[in-house]
Amino acid sequence: MSSTKQRIRLMGAVAALATLALAISCRGFFVNPTLTGVSVGPQNLTLNVNQVWQMGATGTYSDGSQKTLTSGVAWSSSDGNTVSVGQTSGIVTGLQTGSATITASSGSCSACSGSTSVSVVLTNVTGIVVSPSSSTAKINSTTAYYTAIASPGSVDITQGGTWTVLDSTNTNQTANFTLSFVSGQGEGFSPTTATAGTYTVNISYPGTAITGKATLTVTN
Repeated sequence: MSSTKQRIRLMGAVAALATLALAISCRGFFVNPTLTGVSVGPQNLTLNVNQVWQMGATGTYSDGSQKTLTSGVAWSSSDGNTVSVGQTSGIVTGLQTGSATITASSGSCSACSGSTSVSVVLTNVTGIVVSPSSSTAKINSTTAYYTAIASPGSVDITQGGTWTVLDSTNTNQTANFTLSFVSGQGEGFSPTTATAGTYTVNISYPGTAITGKATLTVTN
């Protein structure tokens, strides 16, 4: 074999190896980077009732890179009655006042999920109606429950408002009652250290001077 042919074959082999090395380097010599974490945005989002928003998920990979996750993400809400979320779309809707944690998960690693809080508020409140208009509770025995509906839109603000109890002199007596929300019943008022008498139950909503009222009679 002539030296010229040998040189040609050697050059061809070198070129083939160079092409193979370039192809390998483009794909990643060892393995493709793996997903190591997920973050959700925006953080601490505030929505109005009935407002819709597109959430986003960003993946962090083992090589330090990040990219927006457009598929393979499972979304969930800690309280679907307050904030709903599309399981695959990440579109959230504020349904009623309150807050919920929205979580996005992708992959199988324990850290491959992220979450954020979404709060739902009501603006331009023109009225608040408390139901029932009057109720009775016995000291250290029974609990009176109330719900509150704000207008416009007939929005339930039982959990989103601020409840207080006033006596006949308009002195705040809330500390003498145990307040606790029960789903399906409303905000509960249990007289603990309160004395027998007639009280006014008030609820106000952040950002407005409107107040809803009801009567609570406490008995021995």
